[in-house]
Amino acid sequence: MRYYFEDENIVVRNGIHRFDYNYEYIGSSERLVINPNTEKCWLSFSNALKSKQSCMIIGAPSSGKLSTMIDYAKCCGIMPFIL
Repeated sequence: MRYYFEDENIVVRNGIHRFDYNYEYIGSSERLVINPNTEKCWLSFSNALKSKQSCMIIGAPSSGKLSTMIDYAKCCGIMPFIL
């Protein structure tokens, strides 16, 4: 995930997708350790966000699914909606 300043706006780029940064303050907290699985999840989130669909993470309990999604939302400046 990379940040660029274009036309007086901050742009977030992840893979082939480009998003405008939304400036939503979610609070300060610890950062997540980024490993290859985290990057794969973030690319899936980007694909779902770009196609205006939802995304669901499946895995073992207490494996960091919720924190991965919240950290992605913080990086993009969007408010996460958790169901």
